[in-house]
Amino acid sequence: MTLPSSTKENEGKDDTKALSECLFSQYMMTVTAVAGTTGYSLYRKPKNGLGMLVVAGAAGTTADLIYGWTVACKPEVSRFLAHRQKEFWGRPDK
Repeated sequence: MTLPSSTKENEGKDDTKALSECLFSQYMMTVTAVAGTTGYSLYRKPKNGLGMLVVAGAAGTTADLIYGWTVACKPEVSRFLAHRQKEFWGRPDK
């Protein structure tokens, strides 16, 4: 007999997987930052153009993760935090 996939052990893994997929699907600000920096680098030809691209990519990725955590993935974050709180405090499921 197999257990359903909504067992207590799989519940947290599913929440974590859903949150990860949602957060890593955010890429709008990374693309915008890198595209803007590429355009600027081609137009102005700065000495540290590659460094600017790396910084823009890192800043865009950070902004995407913050946007995903606070806006785009709010339901997944809520489920994940509720599960972690239950796991930490040892509260049984009701």
